[in-house]
Order: sequence, then C-alpha cells, then structure tokens
Amino acid sequence: MKPVNNIHDNLFRYTMSHSNVAADFLRHYLPSEVTDNLRLDTLAIAKDTFVDTDQREHYSDLLYTVLLKGGTSAFVYFLFEHKSRPDRFVALQVLRYMVEIWELHRKQQKKSKTLPLIIPIVVYHGKNAQKASRLADLIELPDMKCNAYVPHFDLAFYDFSPASDEKIKGAITLR
Repeated sequence: MKPVNNIHDNLFRYTMSHSNVAADFLRHYLPSEVTDNLRLDTLAIAKDTFVDTDQREHYSDLLYTVLLKGGTSAFVYFLFEHKSRPDRFVALQVLRYMVEIWELHRKQQKKSKTLPLIIPIVVYHGKNAQKASRLADLIELPDMKCNAYVPHFDLAFYDFSPASDEKIKGAITLR
C-alpha cells in the first residue's frame, strides 16, 4: 500500500470532489456576478487531473463542468496548493493547465468553433501567506508598449493560510 504523503491534499481533494461542497465553495467565494450566471446544480467532475506527475507532490486539481444560465457549458478548474512556501509562478502553471483543458476540448468536440470559459481557482494553504500574481507581473517588460502581447487572465485566488476558522465560509463540510 502506498503511504499517504500529503494528507491535507487528499482530504481537500476528497472533500471538493463532492459537487455539493464545490458548489458551496463557489457560492461563498466567487463574486455573485459570476455565480449568478452558473447553474450550480449541474456541477459535475469532468476529468481527474491536469497536474503533471512530478508536480502532484505539491498540487492537486479538479476540473468541473457547469452549465451557464444561457445553456452553454463552462469549466471550473480548481488547483489546490498545499505548499509550505509561496510559489510566484502559479499563474504560469495555471495557464499551462488551461491550455491543456482547451486542447482536450478541441480533441473531444471536433466540430466546436469556440472554446469554453474556464474559471481558474487557486486555493492555497501553506504556512506562509501568499498573494495572487498575474502573468504580467512575472514578465519583465521593456519601457515600450508591449502589454498587448502578454496573456491576461485573473485567478480566483484564496489564501487560507493565515485565516482563522471563523473567517472560512460555507457549510461545515466545506469548512
């Protein structure tokens, strides 16, 4: 039997693999203008993992599909980080996973002319606090107008490392 190296990762992944717990998280942490457009009752796990095998020691992930109010589908991608130290390059890592998800979608939906929305969510629970970084923050830009050439996306980033139990929202299973 393989020993459990990251008991917190396993517990978090197990808990968030229940769609009712994931929906509770989304309701409490995403902005209402986003959740108001999601049909959370349709939340379903789509694929086990996009995290590389050499990174599984530090990250676990879940990919959910959800229908939007208009009937189209989207992905909610959770990346759970349980490192003991912050990682500045999480945005780059999430971008790589997003591209992999879109590539898989293209292979599976050959007739689709568009890509689905992905809402990337990072949940960090390390010993030290971490701030969300943007991809643009990681790129050294010269003093010329090059911002248009840098991919732009936001992460829904939640740092629970310094939070007290009272600050964590949701039903008891989520907390």
